[in-house]
Amino acid sequence: MRIPLLNDQTTIRAKIHAVESSGLWVENQELTNRLLAENERRSAPTTIILFFPYEQIEYVVASIAMPSLLEEP
Repeated sequence: MRIPLLNDQTTIRAKIHAVESSGLWVENQELTNRLLAENERRSAPTTIILFFPYEQIEYVVASIAMPSLLEEP
């Protein structure tokens, strides 16, 4: 997924925890590390997930465990 607010040149890998009508709740270690460093913390007692409104997400790429379809003209 790419979130221009974070860095318009970086695509991050994130685990989606929840989908809401206005955005996604995601987990990403790089973002967690950044938040902990900014708050002068070494760790968090629980897993940190972040909410991103759809307006801030440029795109999301996902895959499913199924064979892909070959589309021919």
